[in-house]
Amino acid sequence: MPCIVCKLGTADFGKAATFDSCYILPPVEYPESEGMLNKIIPGILERASHVVVDRCMWDTTPTMRPYIDMLPGGRVGCCAGGNGFAAKSSDEIGRIAALMMLAAVDGTEWGYDIPPGTFRAVLEEGQGGGAAAPLSEKEGSGRKK
Repeated sequence: MPCIVCKLGTADFGKAATFDSCYILPPVEYPESEGMLNKIIPGILERASHVVVDRCMWDTTPTMRPYIDMLPGGRVGCCAGGNGFAAKSSDEIGRIAALMMLAAVDGTEWGYDIPPGTFRAVLEEGQGGGAAAPLSEKEGSGRKK
């Protein structure tokens, strides 16, 4: 079953439905993804308590911002949470994540003009070593959680 997102509105598209736009994306499965991950980070799958492989149309974060952050321990980076906007900004989101990873490898400071707190991953208690501090208006774009 493909992922289908329809924006309800006033445009009439036949007798069955009224909507303004429709976006259809077939489900995509990458059977080699676990092997690739284990090749990049040897032993990661054996150390994981469980592995979930899933697909989604888009993912959201509580902050409605992408998470571009180093996870506790500083050896693994996170870049997730397109919030329905990543199609138009995925190149820049990827560039920010690449700069973050390069800074982690080189031992340098964050090299982007938006403060890193703007993209901080908000983790659940007990997951990944603890919860990151929630964003404040001073750290980001001013949007409230």
